[in-house]
Amino acid sequence: MLSPSALLFIAVIGIVIPVLAASGKRKLDTGIVVPRVPLYIETIILQSCLLLLSVWTARANGITLANSVDVRPRNLLFAGTLLVLALAGMLLADRYSSASTRLRLYAIIPINRDQRVLWIGVCAAAAISEEATYRGVLFAVTETMARSWWIAAVITALIFALAHLIQGWKSTVVVAIFGFAFQLLVLQSGGLYMAMIVHFLYDLITGFYLGPRAARMTADDNAIV
Repeated sequence: MLSPSALLFIAVIGIVIPVLAASGKRKLDTGIVVPRVPLYIETIILQSCLLLLSVWTARANGITLANSVDVRPRNLLFAGTLLVLALAGMLLADRYSSASTRLRLYAIIPINRDQRVLWIGVCAAAAISEEATYRGVLFAVTETMARSWWIAAVITALIFALAHLIQGWKSTVVVAIFGFAFQLLVLQSGGLYMAMIVHFLYDLITGFYLGPRAARMTADDNAIV
């Protein structure tokens, strides 16, 4: 039977956060423009709160989040391959996805120096918090319930994807696939740190690479207005 802390954690991660993500998606779908700097600050605060919840739940349920990582070449190769595939997926999505999908993503991408500085903080907060939350605590709790690594990994990946619903349904499917792949990386390396680094680098590179495109979109919008 799950402890009260684990049940609270599942309620927040499995219900509250997906609902908030769906609400954010609906706002973007209506054309609402969210200022980037306040959004970044809010994201860092929320991710910090999420990390605190995860650490508290882990301690209350005997879940270890600070396992040492096996850095043998095969694990580094796995991590590097995962990063390359994720970036390749980003490039393909940017090239072939619908205009509405791209605009939804560009709306949260940094377009100037100050925003890029904050973006680094967003990337670090998201990488640490989300890996600890989804690949760490949520997976451990779900595996205890399901008594199966595979079932727990699939459920965790799906919930992780729903938390990114603001990016659109098609992107959510891709996020689910990579969420599962990140769980494999944690299994292979024995800890969360390698997944955190790959997660951080992916978000960072994506933001910096798509920044000029997002800036051009903003300039075009201003020109039209």
